[in-house]
Amino acid sequence: MKSSVFSKNLAFYDDMKPQQSTEGDPSQLRLFQSRLDSQLNPDHPLVVLADLIDWNRFDQAYAPLFCPDNGAPALPARLMVGLEYLKYAYNLSDEELVVRWLENPYWQYFRGEVYFRTELPLHDTSLGKWRLRVGAEKLKLVLEETIRVAKKEQFVTDKDVSRVIVDTTVQEKNVTFPTDSKLLSRAIMKLAKFARLHGIALRQSYSRKAKQTARKASGYAAARQCGRLKRCNKDLKNWLGRVLRDIDRKRGNTVFSANFASLIETAKKLLAQGRDTPKKIYSLHDLGERHDTKKLMTMECFDFPVALMTINACLKASPSDDFQ
Repeated sequence: MKSSVFSKNLAFYDDMKPQQSTEGDPSQLRLFQSRLDSQLNPDHPLVVLADLIDWNRFDQAYAPLFCPDNGAPALPARLMVGLEYLKYAYNLSDEELVVRWLENPYWQYFRGEVYFRTELPLHDTSLGKWRLRVGAEKLKLVLEETIRVAKKEQFVTDKDVSRVIVDTTVQEKNVTFPTDSKLLSRAIMKLAKFARLHGIALRQSYSRKAKQTARKASGYAAARQCGRLKRCNKDLKNWLGRVLRDIDRKRGNTVFSANFASLIETAKKLLAQGRDTPKKIYSLHDLGERHDTKKLMTMECFDFPVALMTINACLKASPSDDFQ
């Protein structure tokens, strides 16, 4: 008796890969429940698209990514692919996607449900885990299938998808309000860090004192205590000069990295710059750039190298916008 039960369990867990849904089988009909395809509008975009997509293509592509004899059985590939398509089509989070799927019969039909379900198909964290397992390259298969369907139904041609539109915008640059105390303290801490990485034992790094003094200077500036603020900046300049001289004395034949050498040159310029110095340094991580003081004071500095870029294929929309 025990051997038969054990053999049944082995047969049940023999294949842990994603299983195809059997809810469309006529043997699974429910006596007093209507099928979704008899209630929904057959001309709805999601209904039309669900019937045109080759779902077996995803089963064959994603099955090798799962272990065949270990772990819990994987969720059906059509469920995960359908939810991913709806997520990006409607710009939803994983939590919102699962909740709205439960309320929308068209979304359930698109996933492959035959009858309306009243329980969640999965936990929302399963979507993130599935994306990590599949990877970005395999997820491109979803886009390829939608383009294939659009070409097959003659919504687009090869000429329509051969051109790409690049939409570029800008975002605010990650530059904080420029203050002398902040720049000096950051330069001291960065120099101490690079010196330690290059095996240079400084007489004193001043990292902890520089951080504390910069915090005091910020409070003095807010309280309009200019005398104490000047003393803090003077101390920071003295410490920065000591660190630079200590590095020069102990470098010997040590070959500095490009970043360390650039940081030393910038720290020397920062130490020498005054109130009326042209082309002042406002940020240590933008060594080659010079910013307009007026923009920095109003915090409206923009960065084009880190511009947000959106690439969209030029697809000719169908009259009903089914495949946008």
